[in-house]
Amino acid sequence: MSAKKINQLIENYTQEDVTISCPIHGQRKVKANLWKGKHISKPKCEKCEKEKMIKENQLKTFKENHLKNQGLLESINKFPLLRKFNFESYNEDMYPEAKHTYDQMKNYANNFEKMIENAVNVIMYGGVGTGKTFFGISLIKEAVVQGYSAKYQTTYDLFNEIKKSFSDSSFCYERVKKDLIDCDILCLDEIGVTYGTEFEINVLFEIINQRYMLCKPTIIITNLDIQNLTKAIGIRSLDRLMETCLNIKFDYPSLRRKPKKLK
Repeated sequence: MSAKKINQLIENYTQEDVTISCPIHGQRKVKANLWKGKHISKPKCEKCEKEKMIKENQLKTFKENHLKNQGLLESINKFPLLRKFNFESYNEDMYPEAKHTYDQMKNYANNFEKMIENAVNVIMYGGVGTGKTFFGISLIKEAVVQGYSAKYQTTYDLFNEIKKSFSDSSFCYERVKKDLIDCDILCLDEIGVTYGTEFEINVLFEIINQRYMLCKPTIIITNLDIQNLTKAIGIRSLDRLMETCLNIKFDYPSLRRKPKKLK
């Protein structure tokens, strides 16, 4: 298109201020688009249009989160034990040692909006069988109920998926990483059960750092103490997690060894 024709188009297109009556926001001045002096379309309330766009984006995000969360719950619920994990199934009479932790985690879940807004991380550490995974999955399930996108991932499965991506094109490392970075709340379990190689430390840093930059909370679950956790994920990752973090030490014996009533 020649410069002359472009100039003609520009000259034919103009705007003018008009006053409209919006049933919601009352009398408002808006910009009307004109072509050769005639209105191209009916002037609309800019505030209504903005609110409409926000609602459409919220609905789109909700639908996307719903689809992702369906897959998450299916992956968790395929294991009969994990299917039972939720805050409602906690038994204070049987596990009084965990009551303080339950109160902390329930308070976190009841204030998800505030926790996400302030990117409050959680590090749960302590011996085996003390309920760390129980509370981690309970948090994730509660996040899903409240409409947030969430992801639960063991580091063992994470690094297996990454290894598969090197030889199987159906497994995409970038997609795996993106899913972990983009979700509102991420729970990384079994930190320390893998080899702790430089490659693994760098992968964890990439995920944790990206979430740190996006101000998204990350939940870490490990049997390691803080000193050995530093070795497993690197000081750079731990430093970012610790900036705004709820540290919970599970310092009681394994709950698995408690006698349970048979059905």
